[in-house]
Amino acid sequence: MGARHYYRRARAYTSTMANDLHTRGLIPEFVLGQLTPAVKSAAITFWNSEGALTGDAATARAEQLLAVVRDGDGNLVAVATGAVVPQAPLVLQPLFSFRTFVAAKRRQQGIASDLLAFTFDALAR
Repeated sequence: MGARHYYRRARAYTSTMANDLHTRGLIPEFVLGQLTPAVKSAAITFWNSEGALTGDAATARAEQLLAVVRDGDGNLVAVATGAVVPQAPLVLQPLFSFRTFVAAKRRQQGIASDLLAFTFDALAR
C-alpha cells in the first residue's frame, strides 16, 4: 500500500483521538501561530503549580507551545510544546522535538497520546 493510504489512516486515527478528548469533557486548542500572552501565562502558571518548570525555563518553553488542553472550567490539564533542534549530532540534520506535559491528577487517562494525535493532525493541516 502506498503512503497516501497510511496517511489517510493516520488522519482518521488522529481525528478519533481529538474526539476522545471532547467526549471526556476536555477541550483541545491548537495555539501555534496564534499564541497569546494569556495562553503563555496560563502555561507558566500550570507548570509552576505542577512543579514542572519555573522561572526562565518556563518562560522560554512557553514560546514553544503548540497545543493546550483545558477542562470544562477552562483550567489547563495538558500542554504540548515543540521546537526544531538545529542539527541533531547523531543524524546530522534538523529534527523536531515534541514534548507533552499532563497534570499529575490527570495522568494514566490517555491524555498525552490523544494530545499527540491532536497536535499531529493540526500540524498536518
